[in-house]
Amino acid sequence: MPTTAPARRLLSLSVAVCLVTVVVGGVSGQPGFKVTHSVAKTTPSQVEVHGTVTNESRAEAVDGSVTVEAIGANGKPAARGISYVATSLKPGASADFVAKVPVVPGATTYRAAVSTYRFIQGYQSP
Repeated sequence: MPTTAPARRLLSLSVAVCLVTVVVGGVSGQPGFKVTHSVAKTTPSQVEVHGTVTNESRAEAVDGSVTVEAIGANGKPAARGISYVATSLKPGASADFVAKVPVVPGATTYRAAVSTYRFIQGYQSP
């Protein structure tokens, strides 16, 4: 059965969307935050990742946590650790975190992103 040009374009677009979905999977960064991190210490059972979260939004963020994933050679998350960041993070403020991730043989890198938070709007009295 011959394939038409529009059908080929639709198939190509569908494949591209699927590939982007696979590549972007795992921890996705939340808008309004900047996260930096580095591996600080490794023991036989865990990797300690230190980092900083900066609130780049205009609202105060509360109850924030960060998820750090060990990324395997296949590019997929192989293990994760979650760290509580701060009770409150005002606009422009930063907070440090330490996350412990189980050691994964063959892990090539670590990815960190804010995984939970709530924004609140503060009101000042006159």
